[in-house]
Amino acid sequence: MTEEKDKGSEFDSPDSEDEITQASPDEEVIEEVHQGKVDRIEALEAKVKETEGKYLRAVADFENYRKRVQKEKDEVGQAVSERLLKEFLEVKDHLELALSHSQGAADVKNLRDGVTLTLKQLENFLKKHGVEEVQPLGEAFDPAFHEAIHQEESAEYRPGSVVHVYQKGYLMKGRLLRAARVTVAAEGSGKNMKERK
Repeated sequence: MTEEKDKGSEFDSPDSEDEITQASPDEEVIEEVHQGKVDRIEALEAKVKETEGKYLRAVADFENYRKRVQKEKDEVGQAVSERLLKEFLEVKDHLELALSHSQGAADVKNLRDGVTLTLKQLENFLKKHGVEEVQPLGEAFDPAFHEAIHQEESAEYRPGSVVHVYQKGYLMKGRLLRAARVTVAAEGSGKNMKERK
């Protein structure tokens, strides 16, 4: 019987190291789940780094774009200003020339002719850039285009009409550049209009 006991004890106690180190099925599942979570975390961290890199590149690209647009805007503004000022310098040259020709001269006709030519040049310059005069004399007062600085009785004009222009108004491509400063006919004006016609 001792031999049978020995045989039985052989089966009862593990005698190989493989049997000792084998993990139970539950431990294997836990390890797989744990490894899956670790892999998922690593994948998410990589995705976050990739997204962060894309975000930083987009921010840098936008900042470069903003700087480039501002630089181009400044350059265009500078070019327009230079072109306009260059044309104004010609007007200044003609005014200086008119003044130099008038020194010591008793006849102011040459001065008047020079200033008239300079004014014509300036008017052409303004017209070329879409600037036109607002001619409100005799028209109904319009606060969108006129600035009333005075009101007076007028036998010539109806009430609410512009009777005098102190400073011309200007439009630039249909938009108001400067309102005309005017005097407006007061109530009771225009009584003699029929008599005058």
